[in-house]
Amino acid sequence: DPSRKMAYGGANGMFQCDDGATLVQVSKVNDDFCDCLDGADEPGTSACDNGSFYCKHWADAWREGAPHNTRARVQSSKVNDGVCDCCDGSDEWARNDVKCTIKC
Repeated sequence: DPSRKMAYGGANGMFQCDDGATLVQVSKVNDDFCDCLDGADEPGTSACDNGSFYCKHWADAWREGAPHNTRARVQSSKVNDGVCDCCDGSDEWARNDVKCTIKC
């Protein structure tokens, strides 16, 4: 979530989960293991079924129908699954075998 940019900087090397109580090491953010029950520590992987991945392009994800003035997001479980969910294909960042057509 772009609005949480400061949380990813990590005070004292720690990241605060969205529950407000759980702290994990910043090095564990996007490590492909769900440390936060709310999935907040894995916005760029598919480790947490309940997390959100924010597409790079500020437009709608063609399958999610988000307004054009917001950053589109898809479920983290859809990241690198072989299907282009973001209109710019940014959710398939680790898949060399997937070629996404830019739709935004």
